[in-house]
Amino acid sequence: MPARWVSEDVVALAADGPRTGRVSARFESTLHLDVGGFIVAVLPPGAPRMPNGVSVTGALGGGRAPQVGDRVLLTRAGVSAGPVEIVWNGVDLDGDIRRQRLHGDRSGRWDARVTRWSAEQRAGLRERAAAILEAADTGALARADDPARLAALLARTGGFAPGDVEALAALECLLSAVRSGDPRDAGRAARALAGRGSGLTPAGDDVLAATALTVAAAGLGGAGGDAWLAALVPPDLRRLTTSIAATLLELAVRGRGIGPARALLDPRRPHDSRLRRELAALRGLGHTSGAIYAATIGVVALVLAPDETHTNHDKENG
Repeated sequence: MPARWVSEDVVALAADGPRTGRVSARFESTLHLDVGGFIVAVLPPGAPRMPNGVSVTGALGGGRAPQVGDRVLLTRAGVSAGPVEIVWNGVDLDGDIRRQRLHGDRSGRWDARVTRWSAEQRAGLRERAAAILEAADTGALARADDPARLAALLARTGGFAPGDVEALAALECLLSAVRSGDPRDAGRAARALAGRGSGLTPAGDDVLAATALTVAAAGLGGAGGDAWLAALVPPDLRRLTTSIAATLLELAVRGRGIGPARALLDPRRPHDSRLRRELAALRGLGHTSGAIYAATIGVVALVLAPDETHTNHDKENG
């Protein structure tokens, strides 16, 4: 079966291969392949692009569909899972020949990196945050210096229990860390949020991944951004949460994100119906994952936005 596209990070993993693994989960139209703790998501046509994804041209159902526990082999030419072999044609693994653009059904590489906002573009962060939060129907816009109210907004969107005071405190700590640029507070919040919630990607991990993407795109200012982002990944992350959530968080810390989330963070995107389409695509992911991603991106962008009435760490370090 030919691949339509394959993410850069799966290509990079394949280039270091061959690597073995197993089918860790099977859904109606998606497979999760565990390759040394990195989850490769095999996606059907039309699914949103994932930074750990491979998109195939047809369905994976039927009697020959891979089963949970089947052996996986990842090589430079493609990946096999049980009786199915997925090949990526025309993909330059070494990057020194050519890079195909993604058109039609040709195999191609997909770059999941967020676009970095320039200092001039960061002046538009507040407008982008307001547009995202308004379109995402998150309610009244709180002030950037009101982490308690912003944390409550995220807690509601993520479906945390109303009485989960620890989750609320961790969310407030995380937003305060975004504002201050303190990696120690970021690390404390990450440990409290990792694995908190239900589902394949618990809401706490979705918040951390969306926060990492937003910070990777807009920057914290000064020289502490890399250390701050690294603090969002506890050393024992895979003990705290699921492998797929851990994979997506690790990629987000490196600035790799889900297609619609990446689009929301593109400083060149207009604030029009296209933004609403990307939000709709994002909010269609999972039970609450897409909604919490959208709300978190809007909230964190709001906190990071330059503000004439409040001096933040970005101005101090700029």
